[in-house]
Amino acid sequence: MFQMPQQYYLHKEFDVKSIIPKGLKYNDKKRMQDNVKQVKLEWQLSGEQVPSREDDEINCKVIMFFSIELTSLKHASFIANLLQHHLKGFVILRLYDNEAEVYSFAIKRLHATQKDEIVVEELFLTNKLPLVYTHTMKNLLQAYTTYDAVNNKLDKYNFYLEVATKAFIISHAKSFQQFEQLLNRNQHWLDKNVTKKMLESYKSLVELKNMATRQMATNEKIKLNAEIKQQLTYLNSLLEG
Repeated sequence: MFQMPQQYYLHKEFDVKSIIPKGLKYNDKKRMQDNVKQVKLEWQLSGEQVPSREDDEINCKVIMFFSIELTSLKHASFIANLLQHHLKGFVILRLYDNEAEVYSFAIKRLHATQKDEIVVEELFLTNKLPLVYTHTMKNLLQAYTTYDAVNNKLDKYNFYLEVATKAFIISHAKSFQQFEQLLNRNQHWLDKNVTKKMLESYKSLVELKNMATRQMATNEKIKLNAEIKQQLTYLNSLLEG
């Protein structure tokens, strides 16, 4: 999954201590040291075949893909959250143990006044995938997130945004019956504003549907269903024309 042309592969192993953010509280630092077994930079999209983007809002000169072996995936959310806020660049994290794997994405921008700081706008983990056998989600990620399957190579930011959005949709395919039609609407991926709104809408839909499984008063349920319908209406509108 997330396969790249051969020239971008590095397979470079890092000392675990080198990726631990400075200034961590003792317990957080110890949790990382105790539960991260191996860190490897598998590939790095660099150079200008896919152009970099550097402006007042975005600094995306490379995209990095790390494989991180954990003692258990129960630590994945904690470690991904720390690293995505610590690493200023655009990274995909593959976190895995001896049974399963998840992927972490973060959409980032520069701080409005402190340009050496980043703001994480969107952060998520995919659902778990088994390591040892074929899985529908694996097949879909393979089909839609490889280098050749990315439609928007205008710059590396657009490239990352498309891959992240596709990965989120595939990871939560059950939330939208026509998800694969959405993935195949290639013209939408060429507009980053549409892609960002698609991700925001799909995330909202997933969150709202999760909320709908809980016990709540009738008036709250009616309001929630109306919000779900609003997101479904928008996503369905992307399938028209």
